[in-house]
Amino acid sequence: MTDQRRANLPHLFPKNTSSTDPFTSHRVPVRQAPLPDRDRAQHGNALQGQIQQLRPIAEQAKEAQQALGIQDGIGLRIQFESFNDVKLAFESLANKPKDGLK
Repeated sequence: MTDQRRANLPHLFPKNTSSTDPFTSHRVPVRQAPLPDRDRAQHGNALQGQIQQLRPIAEQAKEAQQALGIQDGIGLRIQFESFNDVKLAFESLANKPKDGLK
């Protein structure tokens, strides 16, 4: 836009209408409490018990899937959940020999 048009439309181009002020955030950082230590043996036993409870349900699902002619992906899919900052240890859940043999 030319300078002459700006001069004719001063309400569209206000001047000296702002100022700067120093800013300091008053937000207090929130620190999450550390997770408590867990009894790993007790937790592992609880997980094993829950999985054992799924065995008959998985068997029923397998039979129903086979009756429908499904051949691949038979069984149940289970999902493990954890706290946001705790990595799941899937390697330790694998069903493989512990003596290093593959």
